[in-house]
Amino acid sequence: MNFLFTNYYYPLETKMTLSSVKKFYLDNPRTEEEINFVKEKIKDFHINRSGFRFPPRANKKYISITSMLRDIYNHYKTDIYLKEQFEKHFSPTSNDKVYEFMARIIIIARFDDEGESEKIQETFAEIEESGLKSFVLLEDENPIERNSRELHEFSYLISLAIHTEENEYNGNGFINPREELFDIKSTRFIKNLMMMEFSCKRSKKDKSDWEIFPFTKKTLLEKTSLIDKFITKMVMKNLNMLAIY
Repeated sequence: MNFLFTNYYYPLETKMTLSSVKKFYLDNPRTEEEINFVKEKIKDFHINRSGFRFPPRANKKYISITSMLRDIYNHYKTDIYLKEQFEKHFSPTSNDKVYEFMARIIIIARFDDEGESEKIQETFAEIEESGLKSFVLLEDENPIERNSRELHEFSYLISLAIHTEENEYNGNGFINPREELFDIKSTRFIKNLMMMEFSCKRSKKDKSDWEIFPFTKKTLLEKTSLIDKFITKMVMKNLNMLAIY
């Protein structure tokens, strides 16, 4: 499995199915390798690229990433799993610890890369042993490129079904393309956390509600289930037509 980043933050006890047909899931980073990879991405974007330069830690009278996370905890601590994760892992004793906790609760979208990531890692290991330098260029139909592209496109269909922006919706999706990992202007990691923290302080519904995971979770699950059933019917219909011919 491989993954893309979403706009959402929230600790998930188990992964959520976006499409059983396509093998798309929402999840948090689980392994130490995944958590460290995401932590370094968040850290890099925040220090070197983001326009939202809130410090990871600061005096209580200043806004910081830590203060945002505390506001989120205070608002959602009736969620037992969320409460457990904060109590177990939220220890802002250093900037790295803050980035690490963000990495633990960011929601990622998993897709099946058909074992390509492992193959690439094995090839790199063999090349490193030989002392040579190399880089990888993936063809458009490589499973990593193809399936990540399908996941990203699938997210637009879901977004169209769940958005709460009415006539102001301009086609945004909630899953970020692979290319954005290399976009020096991206501000999503901090901006998305800030939006979630802001949502904790308002009592009325807002057109941005679909961009906050706790607000949109139920609708998202309902719509993805309907879309997945439709895809399954289309697949079965095509298989039946092939069987006839």
